[in-house]
Amino acid sequence: MRRSALFGSFAAVILVIALIAVPAAAAQGQEMKDAHVMANKSAPAYGNDRAAWQVPITLPATVAVDDPPVTTTIAAASEITAIPEAASTPSVTEQARFMGPNGTGMQGGSGDRTDPIVLALIIVAVIVAALYGYFHLSARGTSIDPDHTVIFGGKDPHSDDGGFPPALSARYTGIVPVGSGGTARVFLATRVRDGQTVAVKVPLRTDEATGRSFLKEIGIWRGLVHQNIVRVCAVNILPSPYVEMEYFDRSLKDLEKPLSPARARSIVAGIAEGLAYAHEKGVIHRDLKPGNILLAPDGTPKIADWGLGRVLADGDETTAPGFSLHYAAPEQLAPARYGPAGAGTDLFQLGVVLYELLTGAFPYNGVGPGEYAAAVLSDDPVPPSAVEPALAPFDQIVLRCLKKDPATRYASAEAFLADLRAIEC
Repeated sequence: MRRSALFGSFAAVILVIALIAVPAAAAQGQEMKDAHVMANKSAPAYGNDRAAWQVPITLPATVAVDDPPVTTTIAAASEITAIPEAASTPSVTEQARFMGPNGTGMQGGSGDRTDPIVLALIIVAVIVAALYGYFHLSARGTSIDPDHTVIFGGKDPHSDDGGFPPALSARYTGIVPVGSGGTARVFLATRVRDGQTVAVKVPLRTDEATGRSFLKEIGIWRGLVHQNIVRVCAVNILPSPYVEMEYFDRSLKDLEKPLSPARARSIVAGIAEGLAYAHEKGVIHRDLKPGNILLAPDGTPKIADWGLGRVLADGDETTAPGFSLHYAAPEQLAPARYGPAGAGTDLFQLGVVLYELLTGAFPYNGVGPGEYAAAVLSDDPVPPSAVEPALAPFDQIVLRCLKKDPATRYASAEAFLADLRAIEC
């Protein structure tokens, strides 16, 4: 929106310049034409041959005329030559040479010049095209995927070319890549032994840090059994590390937003129930976003991708720090100011998800990554009712989730869930 407004401002400036420049150019062109006409009336047709202007012309000494001679003064360069009016008439060939091809007395005269109006319009068109190209490329260069997880201390997972491990090819068929998470890649596959369709998650890389993070995720995820958490079917580190889990072909990211308030409340209530269960087990997710909330055929939301998950009682931070920018809590952006991530981080992210489902937008304004992060840290979120007045009942619960200080947010997922269910839709 801001980029479009900026482009519109530039276009308006260019239009004003064009409105001023085109008439001015036209007037200047007319003046030039008038000057040429006057010159043609007051000077002999010697063309624009500079030598012809500067070389004195000697006429016959005897002029057979009754009228007194007339002297015409022609200024050329720094010299002034007095030329008596000729009594003899130049030949047709000489006239053609002097007059030039357009018959104006100026070789290459106004008939051969580019019309000033056309020239001005060409300049304006070039400037507008350059501005459009700049803003178009700039928009492409700064655009970011809201659902993209940024991992610090590692490569961008989307730039990795790793495929399905050959060591697992005997267990699965019909292998198709379906996405990448923070530290791993997920494939759709058919289990050979029973033909069941499953999702298989494997590490993106084979370095030590990725291996530790993946093993930590296996340990966390396999202990979480809840209807609102994607179920793990099998895990192993041999012959290659992998996690096999139930497969769903849709996520919240695939839904057209905004949703109706009733449906948004129902979906977020299910997510909150899954979070409450995980928090009770001492586990936080830290990367809640629409792409990590899968949908069962009956619409039940299921939390997936615990790659950034952490056991709160475990002081060893195995997983690399990371976040998805549009859902990141202030403590993930500025831990020195707000402290480490905790259960309140999940509730902040859940508040952003609820806001997006209700409004189809994000609670903070910002075009680029830096601008959006600054808004999260310093600006107040836009209330849902500012987007749609009918969403006023959700203002209090959403704004509490989005408090910058984790201590001022909901104390638990259960407390959030109680307030959410109290809203009538």
